[in-house]
Amino acid sequence: MKRFHSLGLRGAMALMVLGILGCGPKSGVERHDLSGTVTFKGNPVPVGMVSFEPIEKGGGGGFAPIRNGEFDTADGGRGALSGTTAVRITGFDGIKDPSNPDAPPKALFPAYETTIDLDDDQDEIEFALPLEDAQPN
Repeated sequence: MKRFHSLGLRGAMALMVLGILGCGPKSGVERHDLSGTVTFKGNPVPVGMVSFEPIEKGGGGGFAPIRNGEFDTADGGRGALSGTTAVRITGFDGIKDPSNPDAPPKALFPAYETTIDLDDDQDEIEFALPLEDAQPN
């Protein structure tokens, strides 16, 4: 019984090490930082998030927080992969309710989703949310 337990523990540890090594950088998968602006109805989105999810490649997506209408994956986010990419944008008014400070900020629009093609040389993107696709709540 001790021998079985010891082998099981060793096997689990080996799988854990392989899992950790597998989460590291992969050859051929190179992330690049993106920055840009996000506007809604012509105004900068005060607070939100932009996420970039590769459609054709593995390796996980990139993301960046939106602050005062600007985002930068190098500043509190994660770089994106080139190729066909699903983009998801959320935006909030950023106003705290003094009568209920725990309440979340008000969403400016339902989550906006689109698809773009990112190339390796692209580093700046502007998102001007179309009014017909993103209506305020």
